[in-house]
Amino acid sequence: MKRKFICIIFAAALLVSACGRKSNNESNKSEDLPHQSIQYDYDAQVFFDVYSSKIISTDKGYYYFDYSYKKAKNPSYDIYLMFFDRATKKASPVCSREGCNHTRKDNCDALFSWRNEDNRVSDANELWYYDGYLYATLVETDGSLCLYRISMDGSERTKYTTIFEDGVDIGYNMICHRGYIYITYSGERKEQLYRLKIEKNAEKELVYEETYDDYDLWFGDLTSYKNGAAFCKYIYSYNDQTTKCEIVCYNPESKKLEKLLEGKDFDSFFIDNKNIYYSVGNEIFVYDIDLNVSRPFYECDHSVYISYDGRYVYAEVSAASLRDYNEHYIYVINKEGGLVDTIQAPASQDCYFGDDYYLFQMFDLNEELNDKSDMPMIKAYDKSQLGTGSHEWTDLPLPN
Repeated sequence: MKRKFICIIFAAALLVSACGRKSNNESNKSEDLPHQSIQYDYDAQVFFDVYSSKIISTDKGYYYFDYSYKKAKNPSYDIYLMFFDRATKKASPVCSREGCNHTRKDNCDALFSWRNEDNRVSDANELWYYDGYLYATLVETDGSLCLYRISMDGSERTKYTTIFEDGVDIGYNMICHRGYIYITYSGERKEQLYRLKIEKNAEKELVYEETYDDYDLWFGDLTSYKNGAAFCKYIYSYNDQTTKCEIVCYNPESKKLEKLLEGKDFDSFFIDNKNIYYSVGNEIFVYDIDLNVSRPFYECDHSVYISYDGRYVYAEVSAASLRDYNEHYIYVINKEGGLVDTIQAPASQDCYFGDDYYLFQMFDLNEELNDKSDMPMIKAYDKSQLGTGSHEWTDLPLPN
């Protein structure tokens, strides 16, 4: 996965350096979904992927960004907002225009990329659901990173605010949680945490900043925790050449940063109410926040990246760990630490672990679609197959 490779590269660098718009009564109903601790209308959907939010769950299906590959003298990628219906298992562009062919000429609602006179291309990044609307970040043709609000049927698209004037050459992670967007930002010898209220023309607020000189620092793995956000501080010491990790949370009530867990190294983690699950190499541990006690949870055969859907823990074995880019699989573990299944998965760029119903794989555009214009970018795995021995994947079609 590309974003995991970025984390690996960062760690190595440290060592070297020393839908129709829904009315309020039609919005996501958390009671229809098994995650009683997650309010789908308002909470961050961090069970998909802590590095990126390009697929989001609603009561009837999933919204996601997809790409159509155009064979041309100067190939370009068109970004479409798509909807995968859970009942029909069909995917279609989020477009309200009757008879639309979903092209630029039709001014399709679902199209989320365009060029300016200098041939600069806009790019869609994050996608969230909040209080009856979709929200997306777009890097516009002038390079700025902006927040847009989109109606559920795609008919309305409103620019809400500019988050960064330069949205291209910066390092950041984002989540949308309970009315705010939290952003970790890497600056020049400083790491920052911002909070942006979801309001028209809102400005981001700097809530925490840490500068550093005699050590290296990175804020990573941004997720939600209670009413605020949590992330991991990766701290590298020049003196003893070791890395220390601290999982911390921002409390919006006290407006302070609070330490939850400290260790030598965490490859990945997630928070489930009062427990933190974290992986170190091929081992998974669980830490009780109230009791301040860690215990072994599960031991895998290879180094893993973990996530959680409220029912099962998912431990993904990366292609880099296997040293075979044609092989890829995911352990599925229940909360008692028992193996439920091992999913054979196609090698991909990103794994989106999903909710109780589906898991998704998103493929690398440049590598996978370079000479395969009819190849789907996203595959879906129906989780009702878990424990049955079946591992069938559904291709989500490219827009016609």
